[in-house]
Amino acid sequence: MIAAYILFALAIAALALLRNSVISAILFTTLLLAFPILYFDTLARPKALSEEIRRDAEVGILGYTYTEGVAVYYLMALPGLMEPRLYYEPWTDESRARVEKMQGATERGETMVMRLPFERSLSEARDIHPLPQPALPIKKQPPEIPDFSE
Repeated sequence: MIAAYILFALAIAALALLRNSVISAILFTTLLLAFPILYFDTLARPKALSEEIRRDAEVGILGYTYTEGVAVYYLMALPGLMEPRLYYEPWTDESRARVEKMQGATERGETMVMRLPFERSLSEARDIHPLPQPALPIKKQPPEIPDFSE
């Protein structure tokens, strides 16, 4: 999006040199002022899972919501980032099954993880599973009992 904006601005700047400079300057200034508003509005919207360029093996799902027949929205904790990100995927039979799986895990109080969330290939399907529970602490060996039979 930024590259398209820059190319468009350069084209208008070139027109300013060749033709009516007043109209070109007004159009260029309008674009320059509108860009921050459009750019930050885009940042506030959820991003499609298929559009992400990251290739994380697993990400944590902090929350989710859905609009049946439209989309499933995920709040994800990405590795290496402090702040969570908002993503969505279109409503399909697979996404419906993931929602049902997450509803069950939420009722049990489990934290969910999505495997290969940004994979585009059809062979590697997204999978949701509970976060593995940490291992229990190792129990201490009981003290040896002395033998008093002698």
